[in-house]
Amino acid sequence: MKQVRREQEIGVLISFDYELKLKPWQLIRIRWEFFEEQENGHLIFTDGSKIGDKVGCAFVHYYNKMELQFQEYRLGDANTVYMAEITAIQKTIDYVIDSGLVNVEIVTDSRSTLQALESVIDRRAIIVDIKTKLKTYRNNILLYWVKAHKGQ
Repeated sequence: MKQVRREQEIGVLISFDYELKLKPWQLIRIRWEFFEEQENGHLIFTDGSKIGDKVGCAFVHYYNKMELQFQEYRLGDANTVYMAEITAIQKTIDYVIDSGLVNVEIVTDSRSTLQALESVIDRRAIIVDIKTKLKTYRNNILLYWVKAHKGQ
């Protein structure tokens, strides 16, 4: 992989302007599905938000409906909600891999993030990083979309 643009930090997050030049055979498409209730197994919900000037993201890990882990991250004030949503998924995938979990379902309300992961056109470094990790980890991590603020 070859660097196309120079890496720059924005707060604690790498700039989204940093892209990779990929060969056609290096392009990866990540599939996702609509989320339906699940009762057992590893289920991790992610979210990113911006309130005022404060930007952050988090994930919560459930196993068989029992909460096991909750992590939150503070991003630089210059970041957007979209960047927070992508960072939440990236941090979740890192957590899954570091923990050695298998058969994990990651649920997000960020359809735009999932569409970026599904696209073979998007070559931003953070998107390529997520795709590469998902491909390397095989089918042990599945991505799902749930409508924002879906509740009872």
